[in-house]
Amino acid sequence: MSRFIRTMLLSVCLLAPAMARAEPPRHEWNEEHENDAWQRYQKEKHIKAHEWGKASKREQARYWKWRDAHHD
Repeated sequence: MSRFIRTMLLSVCLLAPAMARAEPPRHEWNEEHENDAWQRYQKEKHIKAHEWGKASKREQARYWKWRDAHHD
């Protein structure tokens, strides 16, 4: 049993650095490219048109998830 535990510990130690580097994609609002996509998102989701700055954090997170799936 201790051999199994040692093997598991070694595996965790070797995989930890790779897991630490796996960051989610970072998003930045770019007026030039994102305004059109934001408007498409609102139309597709039947959301009343409003500015990005007035969107809640939750709505922004939903947008970025949608945006990741809808590249230009």
